[in-house]
Amino acid sequence: MGRIKNPSKRAFFLSFFLLCSTLIQAGQIRESFNFALLSNYLWRGQSLSDQQAAVQGGATLFHSMGLYGGAWTSNFSDGSEIDLYFGHQFSPSLLPKIISHMDLRLTLYQFPMSTRNNFTELSLSLDLWGLDVAFIYFNKFFAYETTGEYLSIGRKIFLEPQIGYLFFEKDNVENYIHYDLALKKIYLETEFALTLSLSNKAENEILSSFSIMKNF
Repeated sequence: MGRIKNPSKRAFFLSFFLLCSTLIQAGQIRESFNFALLSNYLWRGQSLSDQQAAVQGGATLFHSMGLYGGAWTSNFSDGSEIDLYFGHQFSPSLLPKIISHMDLRLTLYQFPMSTRNNFTELSLSLDLWGLDVAFIYFNKFFAYETTGEYLSIGRKIFLEPQIGYLFFEKDNVENYIHYDLALKKIYLETEFALTLSLSNKAENEILSSFSIMKNF
């Protein structure tokens, strides 16, 4: 990695890391790390690793006020993927018996080996009567030059079902829906999961993935 030549940028990054270190020591910030091995990188009804194995990992800083930010990476069918994300988790005072948790997030999807795939999403996730509901707006979708929306509904139980629908604003890009079902088990503080995914994007072929994930 090259050195940061701009003095103002060096000062900014140094101040940022010193601030994070101070807040962590004061107990206002906590850190979280994760590492995962997957037989297939499934994402919204598609295999992003050409149905090959993937190695993933990330780190997140959480502030006591609910703010957070972090980075996550994985190998990709066309190189590697690096996601940068920033958000705010909170419990709304309005209708607390209906909506118990909300998460507003901005995610920057970066693909260093194929920058034409870069795109950005703004998402709102919430716990609605025990259902995990997400509304997402994206400025493009990989190499497709189109904005669009994504809606998903799921439930975290022993078998975790999820339905997701992608809507594209250009007529030449076909909308699609996917159905996922995940069986998860935590053993020795490690999550083992088997996921099945079906979508008309993958010509209704059932995709599968076995994963092992560890949080630190």
